[in-house]
Amino acid sequence: MGYYAKRLFNQKGGIDDYTVAYNFNGNANDLSSNGLNLTLSNGANLINDRLNILSDDISRAVVSDPMDITSFEDKAFSISVRFNITAFRSYNFIVLKGINNQWQLDFFNGRLEFYIIGSTAPLSYLKAMSVMRFNINQTYDLLITYSGGVGNNFKIYVDSSLISHTYTILNNYVKIRNLGLPLTLGYYNGYYGLNGWMDNFRIYKRELTQLESIELANLQ
Repeated sequence: MGYYAKRLFNQKGGIDDYTVAYNFNGNANDLSSNGLNLTLSNGANLINDRLNILSDDISRAVVSDPMDITSFEDKAFSISVRFNITAFRSYNFIVLKGINNQWQLDFFNGRLEFYIIGSTAPLSYLKAMSVMRFNINQTYDLLITYSGGVGNNFKIYVDSSLISHTYTILNNYVKIRNLGLPLTLGYYNGYYGLNGWMDNFRIYKRELTQLESIELANLQ
């Protein structure tokens, strides 16, 4: 069935069946058995407080992913993260798989965007974008889920409440390509740093539920 099927889950149940997970508890190591430990650079640092926060003010955290453990193709997935943005710029990146392809989670002028990018010539993608605008200096627990396939199959939960989003499909989206590119937290290709912090970052290879979003929000 290939590497994707073999490493689909973390052999645990509930919200602990993550594919990768970072709680930044004294380090940026992956809690899963996949071992995708992040390397912090360019000013990223860990704050020793009760939330074990990753300070990511125009900083970088990256890990090589040659086997595409964090790729989705057109299958179901979920991403969860706690974050606080201290200043908005045109873009503030939370996480990116690859460069100009695969997938990305960012904020554009205060609104959340999630892209699943397929072909690049011509560019094709699926995009969910929050209707609400987020506030600076406010802590949020975010869960974004996708049930797979092509269509408006996204759900976005903020502090465990389902919020509205717009949906865009460009140029007859074709499924994502696995290219062995890195997973990057907190910046895009050297630009658009997060300006803030994040904590409890997780990726799942399934669609989580609203009840599970409540469990994630209760994590310390």
